[in-house]
Amino acid sequence: MTHFLRNTIFIGIGILLAASPAIHAQDAEEAEYSLISKRAAGAIDLVERKIDVQGKLIYDVNTETGESVARVTPDAEQEAAAGKLPPREIKKREHQVPIHVSGTQSYEEMLISSGNLRQGASALPTLGAWCFLKNDVKIIVDTQDVSQQLNPEKPIFGVSIQNDRIRYRRPGGELLTREEKDLLDQQGNTLLADFLLPGRPVKISESWEQPPELIGLLVQLDMIFQMQVVTTLREVKSDTAILDTVGTIQGSSDGTASTMEIKGQTYFHIPSGRITWNGIILRETRAPGHVAPGMDVTARIQYTIKPQAESKNLTEKNVEKITFDDIDQERLLCEDPGGVWQCEMDARWFAMSYNDLKATFRMVERGNLIAQCTITTSEQTKSPADMTPEAFLDIVQKSTKGTVEEILDTSKIATEDGTTIYRVEITGKVGELALHWTGCRIYRPANPTQKTVAREVMMIFTVEESLRDVYDSADETIIQTFRWMK
Repeated sequence: MTHFLRNTIFIGIGILLAASPAIHAQDAEEAEYSLISKRAAGAIDLVERKIDVQGKLIYDVNTETGESVARVTPDAEQEAAAGKLPPREIKKREHQVPIHVSGTQSYEEMLISSGNLRQGASALPTLGAWCFLKNDVKIIVDTQDVSQQLNPEKPIFGVSIQNDRIRYRRPGGELLTREEKDLLDQQGNTLLADFLLPGRPVKISESWEQPPELIGLLVQLDMIFQMQVVTTLREVKSDTAILDTVGTIQGSSDGTASTMEIKGQTYFHIPSGRITWNGIILRETRAPGHVAPGMDVTARIQYTIKPQAESKNLTEKNVEKITFDDIDQERLLCEDPGGVWQCEMDARWFAMSYNDLKATFRMVERGNLIAQCTITTSEQTKSPADMTPEAFLDIVQKSTKGTVEEILDTSKIATEDGTTIYRVEITGKVGELALHWTGCRIYRPANPTQKTVAREVMMIFTVEESLRDVYDSADETIIQTFRWMK
């Protein structure tokens, strides 16, 4: 699934305003009703989620090239320095594409532990496990079906919510791909549903404000600038409390402004202390950003929650294989579409273009564009005599289109499988912008015994000098975990 779908498929908290039988208020208006969740660690639920999202994606398109553009990037600065484009004056026009997402998902959910929404030393994680049973959600962008599926042979995932982050793990620590993370990364994570409750007795017509820490996680905004989201106990019928949630949110995701209007409804079964149904109508308007297009969409989403006595999938044996101890070091598995190579990537990298010969990624942290990476798979390899650090340095110097100020490193590393890695590291400027470039050429000679052909891959990493601390040598993870697939 392409990068932009991460912000368009799962657009709601998980709550829909659906037609329901008329419900009358209790005669005793002053009665209090306990809206305290009784979901305990080890509880297992069957969740069925229905989705309908319609609207449009909004791209900024370069009027000269016809290519989609987001913000000014290091590469754009380099092109400007080469005389191709005036710096920060790229002429753009808006291009809109219709999107429609519809279908049903079902999964089993186990609450492993319930934490809090605090940050820092006092933060306690909320941990859970999911087992996906069905995902028939269809995603149509313009007229193209871009739907993605989870691997049915690996349906179990661990979920960690802590320090305003939601992260996912497979049993045994096996890495997810970006597409799998996007499918799991739903706005409206059901492990957060209980935080909508006030956790105390309330009267009919009594309201309470939702905290920005919760709403930010539910709708997956990096920052919330202003919001007013209020939930009200509207009425109680047949031991079921009906809660209405309404409000507006202004914030940002991946560095772009987002405005949301929410109208939701929640059914809470008082005797069991459980939410049994949620629904929302969510209208969102978002500007184009570093790694995703803008959007103007309306989402209608609902899910039912049915407690289960047990699960054949989320057994103690399966769940105990999920480890959360190093989940802060979130990495994703990146596989070349042509099947030539694969590597591990920091989850902050997002694919901008991805084909058999060239892949371009941008690193975004808290809405800030940190770095760019281009990985090129050569159709024809050079001779080994041309594969020297000095020869590669010359290529990198020419490709930067800037002024090289210092050569920090040139090295050559041979691996056990016969692969040679040539690496160079230089600093320089494009205009007044101080940049740091890391170039890497990875070469493997042909091996008739193993029936493998010669392969060559080139990587160029670009990062502003002022952002090196945030970047934190992210190129090393990619280079060190690089391996050939064929």
